[in-house]
Amino acid sequence: MILKHRIFINSIVCSTPVAVEEHSELSKTDDFNSQLQEMCQRNGWNYVDISDISNPDEDKYYQEDVIHYIQDLYPVWAERMIGETIKVIG
Repeated sequence: MILKHRIFINSIVCSTPVAVEEHSELSKTDDFNSQLQEMCQRNGWNYVDISDISNPDEDKYYQEDVIHYIQDLYPVWAERMIGETIKVIG
């Protein structure tokens, strides 16, 4: 039996404006995501854009520190990953 491995790389989810204000490096999310996408293209990996699973202008998925997520975000994330995986492997 020959197993074919598929690699899936998630984008980085956008940070809230408050988090970016406190941690300037978080303002580079778009640049990092572009680099991740290019890396995936070069290596034949699957890039999954999850940058839009939360609205950084709302805090419904963020903990009080406005950086980390609450557990309600993870099912949304999982559904996106499952959907993207099904698209690729059929």
